[in-house]
Amino acid sequence: MVQAKFFLRNAKKPSHVFALECSKDVCQERMVQEIGETGKGYLPSAILSKKIKEYHTQAKQLLPYLRGNTNFFCVNAERPWEKVMEDINKEVEPCVIHIRPGANSNDLRKQITEQLAA
Repeated sequence: MVQAKFFLRNAKKPSHVFALECSKDVCQERMVQEIGETGKGYLPSAILSKKIKEYHTQAKQLLPYLRGNTNFFCVNAERPWEKVMEDINKEVEPCVIHIRPGANSNDLRKQITEQLAA
């Protein structure tokens, strides 16, 4: 919480903030699949549970603060990674709209672009 407040006060406000939500069981399963139980970075279930509990304790204050002070999104990360990235990209990628010119359309075009930019 201290780091989040310090960052928002002293750095440029981030355009987007994402929290990836994933259960302990899915985290553990992915660790086994990706790095194996003997791989560097693997956490036994008991330690992982402790870290997740610590995250949820800190998140009780942090997530509402981020929701109120940033462009914050929670993303369900238990789905395939491609689907998770689709959700994130929907929020990050720009939407391009082409307004075709027409007779006497300058005022209308200006009005549309101003409303879209707001």
